[in-house]
Amino acid sequence: MKAAAWALACGLFFVTPIGALAQGQAMVVHDRPLHVQHFSGSIVDSKGLMVEYATVELRSPKDHRLLASTYADAQGNFTFDDKKYGKRVEIRAIQKGFNVTQYTAMRRPFGDTRMHIVLTVAN
Repeated sequence: MKAAAWALACGLFFVTPIGALAQGQAMVVHDRPLHVQHFSGSIVDSKGLMVEYATVELRSPKDHRLLASTYADAQGNFTFDDKKYGKRVEIRAIQKGFNVTQYTAMRRPFGDTRMHIVLTVAN
């Protein structure tokens, strides 16, 4: 019984990520996919200032399940091992005080070298 409850609790956490939004946060989803050479980049605010220690998630575009997560460093930079996650992912950036921002990223040999993710301030 405890194992079933634990599995259910874990499943709800990953299936309902929107429920994890803090008060005042909104989900900002960008429709236009990013074409990049690597699943790496930087997180900045709308003024171009770095956002340090933001959570960055890679999610499956089919069912939105969590594939991997990391934290941006003190300069707002993050990176993932590209080959583990295929050629198309959803990438989300999350930081307290900012809206959650999501892009679809497609790995291409001639895309941008790095992603530049802009977070907007939450209400």
